[in-house]
Amino acid sequence: MSKILHIAWFDYRKRVFSKGFLIGVLSVPVAIIVVMAIAIIAMVVSEDYSPVGYVDLAGIIKNPEVGIWDGPPFVPQPKFVAYASADEAQKAMDAGAVQAYYVVSADYFTSGQVKLVQKAKFSSSNAGFFKDMLRLNMLEAYPKNVQDLMISGTDVVVQSLDGRQEMSQREWFNFIIPLMGGLLFFIVVISGGNYLMMAVVEEKENRTMEIMVTSASVDQMMIGKVLGNLPVGLTMLVIWLLLPVLVVIFGRNTFEWMQYIRISPDYILVVVATLIPALVMVAALLAMVGATVADEKTAQQISGFVSLPIMIPYYFSYQLMMDPNGPLALGLSYFPLTAPVAVAIRSSFTPIPTVQLITISAVLIVCAGLSLWLAARAFRLGMLSYGKHISLKKLFSKAG
Repeated sequence: MSKILHIAWFDYRKRVFSKGFLIGVLSVPVAIIVVMAIAIIAMVVSEDYSPVGYVDLAGIIKNPEVGIWDGPPFVPQPKFVAYASADEAQKAMDAGAVQAYYVVSADYFTSGQVKLVQKAKFSSSNAGFFKDMLRLNMLEAYPKNVQDLMISGTDVVVQSLDGRQEMSQREWFNFIIPLMGGLLFFIVVISGGNYLMMAVVEEKENRTMEIMVTSASVDQMMIGKVLGNLPVGLTMLVIWLLLPVLVVIFGRNTFEWMQYIRISPDYILVVVATLIPALVMVAALLAMVGATVADEKTAQQISGFVSLPIMIPYYFSYQLMMDPNGPLALGLSYFPLTAPVAVAIRSSFTPIPTVQLITISAVLIVCAGLSLWLAARAFRLGMLSYGKHISLKKLFSKAG
């Protein structure tokens, strides 16, 4: 056991403390920050901050300053200017005093009609704010809690039949979290597994493995390498999750929808039960690929047969959402390579039964053990077949 841990720590330290790992891991959050910054700058530059006029023929608007501004914090609240007639408002727009103007019809209480006259460029956030301002003026006689309810609307909460899972329409982002988690899992598994695969190919080509096995057995060597790859993937995951966690912590007071973000204990249990054995399984399979091929180019081509099936659940995401307990969903959940992503998607729409989760986790653990065993066999054959490709027939015949 000490040799396995020593090999695992050596591989982990070699990977994580390298310059390439730091650049590769940090490039993801940096790229996200750059994209977000460009989007914010583009939004700020494209916005027209000039006032908006209105003509209230129905006599509804008493206070144009009321309203709950829920726009981006870097965009100022729009200012409304009253005009007595549409002609007066049109002249103001032609002169550049306002960017657009609304005309509330005299029969608004029966027709509900509001006319908008605008330039080619007009901020859609202003339109939503004007509607809220108009509603609040009509609700002026009502208490503030009634006004807020009429603006925010009814919050419909959907609950599962067994009562274990519920979600309101304001928690829409919680539907996306498992989908993003599945994608993040794919990136972590493939990047970590590919590194291990290429390391095995390199050690096979330069015959380093022949020197390494003089101090440890082949099984210890492969298990140590795969176990060393596991915390590498988890380290990448922690670093990549740090940015969104910080954004949510500091943005909850600015963006109301962030206040509803929550990760249930059930989802954490699903992730732990499927992520850990799946990481070991995929890493071992890719290590086996690296041990059976003769060069890096061939390894990269064959690795697609392991990595591509992981994304299959996304091609059937609509079916999984509509029928999360159907035959297709269950089949993808029990198939080892598709199980982690399929279970993550299903967990957004239905609770995963405990017995089912235990069974899926057990299947992944067994497959992880078999993958380690095959990887060790391939590693042993690779030492005896320098510069040669090992066929699956030869691999399984020797393994038998």
